[in-house]
Amino acid sequence: RTSKPRYRIEAAEALIANVPELRNKVELMAFSKQRQGKVVVELEDATIATPEGTNLVQDLTWRLAPGERIGLVGVNGSGKTTLLKALAGAYELRIEGRTVRLGWLKQELDDLDPTLRLLDAVEEVASYIQLGKKE
Repeated sequence: RTSKPRYRIEAAEALIANVPELRNKVELMAFSKQRQGKVVVELEDATIATPEGTNLVQDLTWRLAPGERIGLVGVNGSGKTTLLKALAGAYELRIEGRTVRLGWLKQELDDLDPTLRLLDAVEEVASYIQLGKKE
């Protein structure tokens, strides 16, 4: 058993070890200044269906601006991956800006660290979100 002071030092070191790396502000600023257009995705009264004809969304109006990120969460088989693939152009539907790069976390887990929980994997991409004026 270690002494109390040594235990406190070890506990503090464990906390420090889990602190995420600082973001590179220069890199973030350069990314934010890239020409991205005004609209990334714009859907108006859209219906998106699976290749088999099952509707994923119907009469959806949705606009996604540059820099905004989304995450889809739902039960297996609800159409999350199919919807993202449709938006990315894997199917006939494709509405996006000219200089936009779309990306998603694949349903196949080959690019995920198997030791991470889902929340930890998402936080590697973005540790906070802004809804309206609240963060």
